Amino acid sequence: MKTQLTICLVLFYSSLLAQLNLVPNGDFETKTTCNIGLVDIAVATPWKQPTLGTSDYFNSCVLPIGDASVPNNICGYQVPHSGNGYAGISLYYKTIIDSNYREYIQVKLNNPMQTEKNIGLNSI
Repeated sequence: MKTQLTICLVLFYSSLLAQLNLVPNGDFETKTTCNIGLVDIAVATPWKQPTLGTSDYFNSCVLPIGDASVPNNICGYQVPHSGNGYAGISLYYKTIIDSNYREYIQVKLNNPMQTEKNIGLNSI
């Protein structure tokens, strides 16, 4: 029997715990198209997936019955922290074919991070 555990991780701009204005499109609102189903994160420019994984982009512009709709989708029910979209990745997915499947997303920061800078955790 195939064992699988999929964890969808919702990323919010404020929960990235980054310094202010370092993450471009951190709320995943800027998109090149309104996806019909599950698509890779590259729809939310300038985000990329550095591996062969299939990280997903969820947005409220998708029909409510779609796998990538918001707030109901293939991963369950999740309202965006702000705006209409968010990203999802599978942290672990075990199949008979591939027992080491992982997904990641990445984006180049607008500016370098500064050491010992107070990030104001009380505001989150």
